[in-house]
Amino acid sequence: MLEHGFYTTLLLTQTPGHILTQTNNQTEILCELKKEHTGVYWYRWSQERQHFEFLLFSNTLGKATYGPNVKQDKFSVHEARSQGSYSLHISHLHPSDSGTYYCSVSQSSQLLLGSGTQLTVGKQHPGASKMGHQYLVISGHFASKIHPDTGVQKASATDNQRQSCQQGR
Repeated sequence: MLEHGFYTTLLLTQTPGHILTQTNNQTEILCELKKEHTGVYWYRWSQERQHFEFLLFSNTLGKATYGPNVKQDKFSVHEARSQGSYSLHISHLHPSDSGTYYCSVSQSSQLLLGSGTQLTVGKQHPGASKMGHQYLVISGHFASKIHPDTGVQKASATDNQRQSCQQGR
């Protein structure tokens, strides 16, 4: 499958598929490899900027090479060699970090991409009610309770008279 000029393949498995989080948080994207490799590349596709950006390359010895203008204190890669997996850690999140992140390996002069992880970083709005570790986000005619780690937990239609938030799992 060709996506953004690169091949996506089942040789790389990326999880999770989507991440919804807030400004200043941190997150992690896991990439599992099913082929021999010399290291893992990480890229970000920005729909807003229509740009495919090289973030970093981490070789099998754990040495990272960063792309131009990429902050080294923001991105780091951790390897779990026994499972053949790498995780990209992103800290100090900002809405400009939103985009689709891809892990990638080079094989036979081709760049093979993982399935991609859509990261959406939202600002913390004064109108959002914090409920324990969950946030109530009201948009249009729907109220959604969002858990920072797992995304939307419960959505219910609301009217102008009452809005309610119930514990949903």
